[in-house]
Parts: sequence; C-alpha cells; structure tokens
Amino acid sequence: MIGKIKFILLFVLIAMPEVLSAYTISGVVYEKGSREPLPYCNVFIKGTEEGVFTGDNGYFVLRTDSLGKYEIVVQRLGYKKETITIQISDNISGLEIPLVKQSLYMKKSVIRGKRLKDIYDPNFSNVRVVSSQMRIMPDFIEPDLFNVIAMLPGAVRRNDVSSALYVRGGKPDQNLILLDGAVLFSPYHLGGIFGTFNMDAIKSVNFMPGGFPAYYGGRLSSVLDISTKEGRKDSFGGSYDIGLLSSKLFVEGPIFRKGSVFLSYRRTYFDIVADAIRNSYNYFVDSMNKSDFVFPYYFHDFNGKTTYYIDNMTKVSLSGLYGEDVIHFDLPDDSDSTGQKTNKVRFTWNNRMVSGNVLKLLNPLNSLNLQVTYSAYLNIFNAADIFEINNQIHNFSVNFKYESEQFVNNKITLQGEFNRTKFMYNNVISIEEDTISGFDYNERVFYSAVSVSDIYRLKNKFVINPGLRLNYFSEGKRFFLSPRLNMKYVLNKYLSLNAAYGYYSQYITTLKYNENIFSQFFGDLWFPVRKKYKIPKSMIYIIGAEYWLNDEYPVSMQIYTKRFYNILSYSGNSYNLDSLISENGLSSGVELLIRKEEGKVTGWIGYTLGITEMRGKDGWYYPDNDQRHNIQIVGKFHFSKSFDMSVHLSFATGMPYTGPAGMYPDYASMYDPINDNYYSDSIYGGGISIANGKYNSLRFEPYKRVDIGFSKKFVLFKMDSRISFNVINVFNFRNPIFYYYDTFSNPPIRHSFYLPIFPSISFRGTF
Repeated sequence: MIGKIKFILLFVLIAMPEVLSAYTISGVVYEKGSREPLPYCNVFIKGTEEGVFTGDNGYFVLRTDSLGKYEIVVQRLGYKKETITIQISDNISGLEIPLVKQSLYMKKSVIRGKRLKDIYDPNFSNVRVVSSQMRIMPDFIEPDLFNVIAMLPGAVRRNDVSSALYVRGGKPDQNLILLDGAVLFSPYHLGGIFGTFNMDAIKSVNFMPGGFPAYYGGRLSSVLDISTKEGRKDSFGGSYDIGLLSSKLFVEGPIFRKGSVFLSYRRTYFDIVADAIRNSYNYFVDSMNKSDFVFPYYFHDFNGKTTYYIDNMTKVSLSGLYGEDVIHFDLPDDSDSTGQKTNKVRFTWNNRMVSGNVLKLLNPLNSLNLQVTYSAYLNIFNAADIFEINNQIHNFSVNFKYESEQFVNNKITLQGEFNRTKFMYNNVISIEEDTISGFDYNERVFYSAVSVSDIYRLKNKFVINPGLRLNYFSEGKRFFLSPRLNMKYVLNKYLSLNAAYGYYSQYITTLKYNENIFSQFFGDLWFPVRKKYKIPKSMIYIIGAEYWLNDEYPVSMQIYTKRFYNILSYSGNSYNLDSLISENGLSSGVELLIRKEEGKVTGWIGYTLGITEMRGKDGWYYPDNDQRHNIQIVGKFHFSKSFDMSVHLSFATGMPYTGPAGMYPDYASMYDPINDNYYSDSIYGGGISIANGKYNSLRFEPYKRVDIGFSKKFVLFKMDSRISFNVINVFNFRNPIFYYYDTFSNPPIRHSFYLPIFPSISFRGTF
C-alpha cells in the first residue's frame, strides 16, 4: 500500500509543474451560415506539435505552456482552412471558429496539422466518415451509409441484396448500431436493399471494427455510432430528391431564438409504379391477356431533431426515427358467416427511436452528458386473421458520461448506463373457433454497466487509452469484467505503430437458420441469453501501422486475430430456445487501406485477407461470412466544379454455402389422396427432393462488380440542383445470391438468383 502511495505522489510531483504552467484555449468549430457544430476538425497551434480534433459537438481544448501570440489553424475535409491569431495572457474560452464549405475539387494541399488527428488518436481502428465521403460512390437507387461502410476493409456483406455487415468474422447481430445514442436492432429496409438513414440528416459517422473504447459495450464485433445534424440556425432551407423508385424531402431551420430543427421524410413507390404499368398494359390488350401482377410492397421513414441552447454551456436536444416496411395484398375473395372480408394479408416491420440529450459544459475542461433513449423493433404478420405473428423488442436506457481534462495530455471518461429490454413474441393460429398458440414468449431483462477510460499522451510520442468496463445482466445475475487497451507509438510525423486489445460480451442475440435466404428480408428475432447458457464473448488482438506516403496518401495496415466463445444457434431443425447449441470460433486477417481525400481524384483502395472458422459438434467448419480475399476500389473524378464521375470496382472470393449431396424420390409429394395414386409430375417438384451435403462445404463463384455514375450540377429556378445517372453492375456479372434447383429435370438443373445490371437516374434540388 505504501508503494502505491509513493507512486501516486511521484506522478503528482512530475505532472504538477506542467499543470501549473499550462494555459488552455477552448472553443467550438461550426459551419459558417448554418452554424452546425463540426466534429472531427483538426485544430492545432501553428509551429508546434500541439493538436487535437473536435468532438461530436464541435468543442476543442488546446494547451500551451507559455504566454504570447499564437496562430490557431483549423481544417476539416470539405471545408476551407481557417487561421486565427490570438494573444494569450490567461486561459481563453468561448472561441467560435466558423469554417466555409469548399469543394473537394481543388489543387493539392499538404497541411502537416492534418496528420495530428490520426497520430494522436489511440483508437486507430476507428474509421470516421464525413458527409462528403458518403456520396463518393455510385448509388444503388440512392446513397446508403451501409454501402459505404461495406466498401471499407474488415466489413463485408453476404450478397448484393443485404446491407447487414459481417465485421471481422462476426455476425450482423454482433454490431452495435447507435443513432444519437439510441440502439437500433434491425435498421434495414427489405433486408438491406435500402438503408434506414437519410444521408442529409447525418452529421458524422464513427465506425469501429475492433478495439472500441470501454464506454461502448453489449456487442462482440463492432460499433457504428451515427450522429444527426442539429439543423440550420440562420434561415430555413432544405433539399428534395426524386428518383425512379423513391423520393424524399429534408427541411431545416431555426426555431425560437436559440434553437433549430430538421425534419425529413422518404417513401418508395414500387407499388404505385407497378400498378400504373399494369393498368397501362391492360388498357391496350384484350381481356384474355390482361395482367393481374401487383407489387404490394413499399416503405416509408421519418426522422427529425430539435436542439436548443439554454446558454453557451448547456444544450438540450430531442431526436426521433420511425421507419416501416409494408407488404399487403388480398387473397382470393372469401367472407365469414357475417359477410366480413377475411382475405387480407398484411406484413409490417418497423423501427422506432426517441433520444433525449442534455450536454452541460461545467467548464472548458469538464463536461457532463445525460441521455435517455427509447427504441423498438416490431415484426407483425397477419394472414386473413388465421395466422398471426407479433414479434416485438423494446429498449429503454439511461446513459451518463463525464469527461475531464484536468491534467495536461490526459483525458478521463467516466460512464454509466442502465438498460431495460422487453421481448414479446406471440404466434397464433386460429381455425374457426379454436385458437392454437404456436409460440408465446414474454420476458424483461436488465443490463447495466459502468466504465472508466483514459487517454494519456506522453512527450508527443506515446499515446495510451486504457479502459475497464463492468457489466451486469439480470438473467442469471451475471457480472462480466471487460478490459480494453489501445496504444500508439509515433516514430516520426509520417509513421506510427499501433496495438489494441479488447474483451467483449453480449447478452442478446438473433437466431435464424442460415439456409433460409428469405429470412434476411423480413427482419430479425432477438432473444436474451438465458441463464442456462454461457454468455457469448469475444477477445481481439490488433497490431498495425500508419504511414503517410508522399505527404498525401495515408496508408494503414492492421493485423488482427479474434476469438469467439459461446456463440448460440438453433440445433438441427428445432426452434426450441431450451436446446440451442453453443460454438466457439476464430477469425484472423490482414487489412490494408490507402486513401486520397483531396484533389481532382478522391477515394480509397481497400484489401482484406481473412479466415473465419467455427467449431461445432462435428468439428471445425467455415461459417457463411468466411471470405478469403476482398478488394474494393472506390474513386471519384472531379472533371470540374460541376461535373464528376464515380467508379466502384469490387472483387472477392466466394463465400461458403451448403450444396446438394444427391437427390431422392419424394413419395409424399407424389401422393394424390383423393385418387389414391402416385404421380411423378407433382407440382411440388416432380417428386424429386434434394439431399443437402456437408454444411458449407462448397463456395459461391468469385464476386465481381463494376459500378459507374455521373453527376452534373446546375442552377434551376435559383436552386442549386444536380442530376445523377448511375449504372450498377455495368457488365452484368452473375454474382449468386443463392442457388435453387429445378427438380423437374433429371438430373436437377442449378439456377442462381442475382442482381442484374441496374441503371437509375435521380434529381436533387437544394433550397
């Protein structure tokens, strides 16, 4: 004990002279005009190594150990560099630094301070995406955040019609997705063909594929932390987008004297377009050839946010999201004994979220953030009141975070959270007056955690971010201690070395049959980990290096190995939650990323080499997301300030799937009970069934895709406008989503379902 006290006293004596002699410069960086706070800005003192980057709320704190005149330089991708001169005679607070938007189309400029963000951020696995990067690649119908993330090393998608991310060997349910601090459980439309987020509403995105800090928890693989804008504070404005299959509207502006608001709405019109085409066709043909084709699907979503500054030190905000997918159609006409129609089928799944936040700056060096959130995911199916599924998950959470920068080069974060999650699953079959409950599950669980983390910088060479998180889960009354560590050593202004370690746990999980490709379109079923099962865990080790090539191209390489423990899945053909199987796994890989963020050509090249294996009851096997090689090339060519072209090239080796081992006569499907005969031409597959072979022993063909897009800016009715033309899968590569077999042929013929060449055009206006 005496030794520990001596160590603490020695630390205080060493640090005290720096503390006493240090002066602080604090303020906020915002966008000129809209006054939107800007995160991830590089702020540094010219001629020194002292530099920081702004947080989510645009705030920064700089330190210097002497008085005098200094030049403060601020730079952010997509904005013009700003330099201000200040005279330091004491601590300075309340600086407001506006940045002016600037096109990425510009001559090459090299700013040494730009590298400070990467050098002095110990969480090197983080990938921060700003708004200008979200529109860098050709759009599939419209820009989508998940498509951008999937083009980065470490994150892959199973196929072209799913945005669910598999990160470094983990499953999609192992990713923590946060929108303004609220957890989202299944933020996809139609299984991921469309994303839930309106790109105009997003202020910043922080993607953490591993080694994330201690104040994030509850998932095994990654964190996607999304923050929305506050809205313009100077005047009302907005934008609208009109595409072939969807349109959206975004408006923002000031409210009262110190507040702002934004609202956005989007709707697809697949159903309306399909109905119009059918009616037009039927108008010109005779009654015998009329079509009754319908496409009974659409989705719509709404999100908004209001922010109010009580004073310069206190901000409150309230944001919300509502997104719903709808499939609806009528069965052949039928009525019950009262004449009431009973032929309607309706299938909906939706996300709901509300997040309230209070940020209090106690002083320039200390802040307190209190957040209360509610989120839900509902999956409801009703077929003519005969078969009904009502699956829901509701989450309520309270989160507080205290950040202190009292010591030089030292930032401590204390965080606590409490979650209550309610699961409700009711599947009911009604036949005449009898009701059969096929599945009925209702449960409430509680999850809480406290964490402490520290970022310490020593002599501008060594940066360390240790953290410790204590988790508690009410199911089984279990505690779990989760240590984290990120380190960075700066060799010089061009090169740094990195290492990270993390131990994670997860208390809820999704369960589905991997062989059922259609289950990805209709949402997930989440369940708590019951006390009879061990808690799923993961442990990751990462080493890496970052190098600035030719002062312009940041190059990063990471080598990781991640172990999975107690991953739950269904056993055989049973959906019983009491007979799940638990498996362990191992994922290892190398990731390389080369970026270019400014100039006439911008974009990145990413490469991933990865191997993922799971150990089941029959030994080791490759899961669905095991992919050996993945190459992504994304580029944007700025021919002028008004015309650009975007290109995306992708190549990846095939993922595993379970193929057939043979076929056999299915006499049950050939039997005609009315005539007591067997027919070989049964509509259920010609009497031939496929017997599956060894699980995931085969591989899909290599994945190849080329996308291209063109965009032209112009002024229409005094509004800045843009028309875009995109072609997805230009060469019509047949990238299989799944295989199916024609059993009417002998031997059966294998067919594949894939995304064909897909052109689209859209118009955007800004007012």
